[in-house]
Amino acid sequence: MQLQFKAPMCKAWILEDDRILIGNQIILLRDVTGVSTFNTPTKLTNGVITLTLQSGTAPQLAVGNKQADHWEEAIEYNQTFQNDSG
Repeated sequence: MQLQFKAPMCKAWILEDDRILIGNQIILLRDVTGVSTFNTPTKLTNGVITLTLQSGTAPQLAVGNKQADHWEEAIEYNQTFQNDSG
């Protein structure tokens, strides 16, 4: 799997089989302890996925309107991976 996301005025990120890449930062999906969302991607707003990590940090991942079709897929994959790991 390799889904690429880019939202206006936000960092691009890539969802791979076992990790998320945000620029030079690598987040292993096994380190994700929680997934929450804010908004859904529309022509006017970005969708935002907030990940809670074992380290206590909570990076936010933006999804623009052009990737709205993959919004649910990204959320479900992160949640499934979290449930399988925990």
